[in-house]
Amino acid sequence: MVDRVTDCRAIVVDNSPVIVKLVSSILEGEGCVVQTASDGLEAVDLFDRFRPDIIFTDLVMPGIDGIKLCHIIRNTPEYKDVFIVVLSGVALEDDTDLLNIGADICIAKGASVNMRVHIIAALDCFRSGNRNLPPDIQGLEGLYPREVTRELLSNKRHHEVVFEQMLEGYLELNGNGRILRVNPACCRIFQMGEAEILAGHFRELLPDKNAKLLNQWVEELIIQGRAEPLVFAYENPVILHNRYITINLVPVKEEKKFTIIGIFQDVTIRKEMAERQEQLEQEINRMRTLEAMTGMAGGIAHDFNNLLTVINGNVEMAQLISTEEKVVTLLNETEKALQRATDLVRRFSQFSDNYLPEKSVVCIDELIEDILERELAGTKIILNFINDGGKYIANLNSELIIQGFKNIVINAVEAMNGEGELSVSLSVVDNRDNPLWLEQLKAGSRYVHIGIKDSGPGMSQETMDKAFTPYYSSKERGSVKGMGLGLTIAHAAIIKHDGMIRLDSSPGNGCTVSIYLPVMDEAATNQTSR
Repeated sequence: MVDRVTDCRAIVVDNSPVIVKLVSSILEGEGCVVQTASDGLEAVDLFDRFRPDIIFTDLVMPGIDGIKLCHIIRNTPEYKDVFIVVLSGVALEDDTDLLNIGADICIAKGASVNMRVHIIAALDCFRSGNRNLPPDIQGLEGLYPREVTRELLSNKRHHEVVFEQMLEGYLELNGNGRILRVNPACCRIFQMGEAEILAGHFRELLPDKNAKLLNQWVEELIIQGRAEPLVFAYENPVILHNRYITINLVPVKEEKKFTIIGIFQDVTIRKEMAERQEQLEQEINRMRTLEAMTGMAGGIAHDFNNLLTVINGNVEMAQLISTEEKVVTLLNETEKALQRATDLVRRFSQFSDNYLPEKSVVCIDELIEDILERELAGTKIILNFINDGGKYIANLNSELIIQGFKNIVINAVEAMNGEGELSVSLSVVDNRDNPLWLEQLKAGSRYVHIGIKDSGPGMSQETMDKAFTPYYSSKERGSVKGMGLGLTIAHAAIIKHDGMIRLDSSPGNGCTVSIYLPVMDEAATNQTSR
């Protein structure tokens, strides 16, 4: 409670110089220390250096109006107890509950004699600490409604409904980039309340690189007096709170001042759908490439196998009848090359549509542990093996899956030059609870996710896009190393088991291979265990 009126610090906010002078003289005559502002933004700026006890404000003002000013005061902890008196020139025509905006008293603008009486009465209420006041508007005596004003207020309310319900974010800035108005959709985009946003500098809400462009644009607007709209389009959106936002800022000249209108759209879902489409197209192109290979792999494997059988038979015959040491040595080397060629043809046959792998019940946990133990032996690689405690039993062709996993582990070892850290994890996955691209998995089936992450140098996006392409390799080429079939065979092996494989990498951050394989449900797993 304030015991003496002379303790009172007051701010008068109105864009009418006559009203400001009238109210200020009344307050000063009652011993108040008075500061004035022409609109809500100027009043907010006053708060930092002149903290008021009581504020007298008009409702209809340019920029931040009286309603928004009251909202800011009531939602700012250090100012929420300020005594608010609304001086309304439209109180008689406006059927809005003006006291519901947070004002303590509402006084209608009218004859100066009447206004003086009600202003002094408001000071008395403030001095006594009485804030439980009736919601009646003071000073309506002698006033008559104006039809034009009523119609304008009706149109304003209609616009406010549209403004509040817009799906697009909307804000208004003054020529210096201060925020004057903002709708709920924009508050949701910035994840802030209206009171937090109003009167602030828009640049402070943007990432640094976008704020820099905004500053340059505003400077050009001030210096040159004109500017093209500033657009952060779909191709280059602003990233706010991990969301993709397009922004269109349009300057509107009003006499010698500028107001800036901003329209915001959240295009995150659209971006994610486009990314998903691109991923699916890459997967389709990869499958088409593999299908093209399968179309000829069977024939090539058959024809080469016939030739190799004849060559191998002739070599065996030559080894039997030859006694010359040099010839025997050459034949032995030829036999080794034939074995490698036979193995290569066998790999080709695995791409063939005619190749149907024989399957048996396999424990994936044990299979992977065995592969890791063999392939990491003799290296300086630290293994982190994490299993969520589940037992994963699947109907697999062991030879094919082992070859696929072996190729992946060999790739990781070579990427780390035999020294680093390899993390392998197993966990159950439900495709309904995971990223969009997991929708490719069969709904309702149980899958195990095998993650294999190395600490190697990582790959660029371009390399990742080609990683599964047959005969593509980033390694040096040689008779065996760097043939470019390792990940292709792994991909084929997993696809033939109705699974999926994906890569996630970037330069300097290693590479993670994510493999998804269908496994038996828990009931079948328990039955198998017994």
